[in-house]
Amino acid sequence: GNLAVAWPSANTWRTIYSSIMPTAGKWYFEAKNTTSNDNFIGMVGEAGVDNTDDSSISAPASAYSLKNDGNKYNNGSAASYGVSTTTNDIIGVAMDLDNGTIWFSKNGTWMNSATQAEVVAGTTTNAAYSSITVGAAYPYGIGASGKESAGFSFNFGSPPYAISSGNADDNGYGNFEYDVPTGFYSLCTKNLAEYG
Repeated sequence: GNLAVAWPSANTWRTIYSSIMPTAGKWYFEAKNTTSNDNFIGMVGEAGVDNTDDSSISAPASAYSLKNDGNKYNNGSAASYGVSTTTNDIIGVAMDLDNGTIWFSKNGTWMNSATQAEVVAGTTTNAAYSSITVGAAYPYGIGASGKESAGFSFNFGSPPYAISSGNADDNGYGNFEYDVPTGFYSLCTKNLAEYG
């Protein structure tokens, strides 16, 4: 289903985007690390799509990502945020496009001491980013320069890998390893028509 991606070793950056681009609503997806090499997961606004292959991971101001070392990246700058991730870790991403906020989790635990209740309520204190204005947004991943087979398996609701538990969104769509925050939805055309 074009959900698993690996970047070969090359002296360049490689970017992959989702095929669904919401402009509003609250969305949740997961990405499983398939290697321990450098990689990034996050969200990029439509205006930044043509620039995310630059030598700086988040050169566009509309790109917001988490690197596997736990730092968050935006507009070419890194800042301390979460915890490191490695092979087989599952990163959860909650994108609130209505309120311009994004959170990241590792194996079901929200980073930076955020809680599920905060994510649901839209509390921005422990969010990775808030006050985001991007318009249309793509979930995306990037493999870092010169890293052999850096990659992810993406789960937008239909996991390409085995999971030990099944969690759907409030509409009953999706099959995720970890609990989907109330009010957040899987990226599918039915949800997009209703919320995006």
